[in-house]
Amino acid sequence: AQCASAFLISGMNVMDLPRNWQRRFAEAQAVLEQLLAAHPDDPDGLYYLGQLLRRAENNQAAIPHFQRLVQIAPDHVEGWVELGNIHLRQKQHEQGIKQLQKALLLKPDHHGALTARATGLGGLGFGDKSLELYERAFALAPSCALAKIILTMRLYLPNPDPARLFQGVNEIMPICRPDTPPAPRPPLDPDAANRPLRVGYF
Repeated sequence: AQCASAFLISGMNVMDLPRNWQRRFAEAQAVLEQLLAAHPDDPDGLYYLGQLLRRAENNQAAIPHFQRLVQIAPDHVEGWVELGNIHLRQKQHEQGIKQLQKALLLKPDHHGALTARATGLGGLGFGDKSLELYERAFALAPSCALAKIILTMRLYLPNPDPARLFQGVNEIMPICRPDTPPAPRPPLDPDAANRPLRVGYF
């Protein structure tokens, strides 16, 4: 059976393009919808169309594609993560947390699922559980932003532990130095917007 591979524009994933390329999004959406009309249960087609709609801030239209994706491929980690994130944005914390937990059962070290579920639990008032997930995410990929969140949560949780606060300060100092240069971003090919979409099959 034919299966859609990643949509490429001049070697760049469609999902990584700047949001002002509205025409390119519309073209990609049309191609993906044609693909799904012929292959309704194509996992790649469902995932990329859901991603495309989410990037266009059309979360309600994206949800059915991700729901169908995890229905036919329940081990699709990114599908569960996308669903969970969308429901968190819609303030449906309990539903989002459950979906992110399914992603973590499949891949316990998924950084995005850890931080998103931590955010959802924090929104429901489960500070201790939220902090635990943030700490797990920080252990996987330390960052200044996470270090600040963790230190703030340790400070404002009931009965803060001085040792943990001191540990948090030590974590922030080497990571959040102002002289740390930002990571370079690859240049965008200015001619890519005028090239036709290419779809790969395998």
